[in-house]
Amino acid sequence: SNGKPTRDSDKWVLLDRKDNISEEVLPDKNMFTVIFDLSEDVAEEYQYFKVEIDRTMAGSGYMQMGEFSLGDEYTLAIDRNAIVEAAEATYDPDLFAEKALLDQMEATIAQVRACSDAVELGNLRAAVDNLTDEITASAANYAELITAANQAAIAIEGGNLSEEAVAYLNAWIGQTVIDPSEDYPVGNLAYIKANRQLTGAEAVKEAGRINAYIIYNSSAIPDPINATYTHIAGSGGFGGEDDAMLYDGIAYGGQGVATKWCTNSLPAWTIFKTDEPIQPTYYGLVTGGDTHSNPGRNWKNWKIWGANFDTEISKEDEGFDPAALRNSDAWVLIDDKNNIGEDILHTDNEFESYIYLSEGCKVPYKYFKIEVTAALSGDLIQMNEFTFYNTGNLMEYREQFASEFEGYDPAERVAYKGFIDEYNEKHEELENTVNAPDVMKLRNELVDLQNKIKTSADLYEKYDSVYTELVGADIASPSMNAWQTAYTSENIAPSAVLTLTSLTRRPTKVRLTTKRFRPRWTTSDGLSRQLTRTTSATTSCSVATQSLSLVTASTETSSTVTLSIRQSSTKRPAKRSKSRLQSGAAMPTKVATHTSSSVHRTRPLHSSIL
Repeated sequence: SNGKPTRDSDKWVLLDRKDNISEEVLPDKNMFTVIFDLSEDVAEEYQYFKVEIDRTMAGSGYMQMGEFSLGDEYTLAIDRNAIVEAAEATYDPDLFAEKALLDQMEATIAQVRACSDAVELGNLRAAVDNLTDEITASAANYAELITAANQAAIAIEGGNLSEEAVAYLNAWIGQTVIDPSEDYPVGNLAYIKANRQLTGAEAVKEAGRINAYIIYNSSAIPDPINATYTHIAGSGGFGGEDDAMLYDGIAYGGQGVATKWCTNSLPAWTIFKTDEPIQPTYYGLVTGGDTHSNPGRNWKNWKIWGANFDTEISKEDEGFDPAALRNSDAWVLIDDKNNIGEDILHTDNEFESYIYLSEGCKVPYKYFKIEVTAALSGDLIQMNEFTFYNTGNLMEYREQFASEFEGYDPAERVAYKGFIDEYNEKHEELENTVNAPDVMKLRNELVDLQNKIKTSADLYEKYDSVYTELVGADIASPSMNAWQTAYTSENIAPSAVLTLTSLTRRPTKVRLTTKRFRPRWTTSDGLSRQLTRTTSATTSCSVATQSLSLVTASTETSSTVTLSIRQSSTKRPAKRSKSRLQSGAAMPTKVATHTSSSVHRTRPLHSSIL
């Protein structure tokens, strides 16, 4: 009415229709832009537009989208120029990072300049964004090589290295280019700077090799640092979460109520002193207790300084001036971190990452200043704890961590051999590494593998009971015989998807949740076997629920395998589910049925094969 458009007006002209859009086309990424071509030709100009969404990718529930806009050739040119300007603002062809990535960025920018297709421009925008992230991460990894070079220079000046070690390190950090050789596997630092041939992971590995070389060739290992930290000044934080909490010694929830420094006032800074001068080589950062759900609060850019003053400084001193202390010329930069991602500072809850000082301490210091200038994302930073360490601590913690796994036999129970082999390899690596970041990383990886081995062993026990039933059934199937051989002799992982895919043409997984009955399965030849049920008590209903996962696979012939569920119960019959699998037919890979909504609401524990 009154000339205003209505939703049901017959004047609407279809301009675009999109069906079955997948995550490959519209990714599940935050603030991500995708450009689509209109499916219909636009014959004239319009002032009013209507957008209707029929369904979400999930099929139901809430939908959301950050922004919608329409465009033409003019807006395409604007978008194209914006992408180029943004890329060139951060792109430096001489950046100390993997050259292959920089070359790829240069080529992609050239493609953007020449692009005249809206959809292709959207793809190129995504490519530029991904390359920007990869180059940023690569530069952070390459920075570890500079850190290693600084550590080598300090070690040379320290006088604890043999003449041979001094000569080796001087050659590695020297200006004369040394090509890759047996002594210098990827060349020296000058060669790496000239070629930038390493991936980020390879750069970190080379930095770790140099750090290890320094330690192995040192005639003396310093005593571990066990300093007491005293807060002097800082920018504060939220109530009960000020900067003094960063080094109060309460890093983990197991120690009581874990404290943290949390603030959205950037740059954030803190100054503290130790009870005696210390000369650290690395430090530990313990993430907050909710970092996994708030990874953006991790630090991204920060600096650390050390200093010594002629007189003792305390915040209780008369006339104490925090600003004057912060801006003093006495501060010496010992660490400079930029664009640090979760590969260096992990985003798990209360996770301690070991990080080397990029500039190093040439002399012991008693006063220290930390300034954080950027969060991983957003404008709020947090960290539970900060602690300085040296090589003495490294050796001490390596021994301590290795002792945590004494007496543990990963092969005590039958479990996936891949996990067991990986555990043994990492345990040996932990016992021998002298690279600080690897010590903590390996320790946590071993704990994670212990959990995986336990889960795998539990599944093997369940598999064993099913295996016993299958052997008794004496099924004539090459696939099943191959699976039995692999299970009993080769310790194949208990995974229906991974295992059966390699043994059969078309595997399928059928999961059925039942009530009070013992299911049976029947093959096409009429053979019927009764399988063990798994019972789990629940608190939300008065009866127990049972769950059973059955795995069937088509045989390698053209015969049909039929799965059926039967019950003998006086209760109301449960719904019956059948799955007919014909070899060579295109069938779904999973079929799931629930007997009733009441069973579903009790959230029964489903046994599954992983």
